[in-house]
Amino acid sequence: PYSCSVCDKSFTCEVDLNKHSLAHSKDKPYSCNICGKSFINKSNFNQHVRAHNAEEKLYSCSVCNRTFSRNSNLK
Repeated sequence: PYSCSVCDKSFTCEVDLNKHSLAHSKDKPYSCNICGKSFINKSNFNQHVRAHNAEEKLYSCSVCNRTFSRNSNLK
């Protein structure tokens, strides 16, 4: 197994350890040009951009009235 030297989390593949190591880095290479939020992971960045581009935001918070395109973002 491959272990993280920062948090001791273990991985079976070295590539997974390398991806995980980015979580301990301040480097976030994927930045949203709409709101400025930055991401370590490209797939999370792409998901974020899709949320900006959603034509309809179907899920509304009854507490703060914000709307979201995904139910999982409604917390």
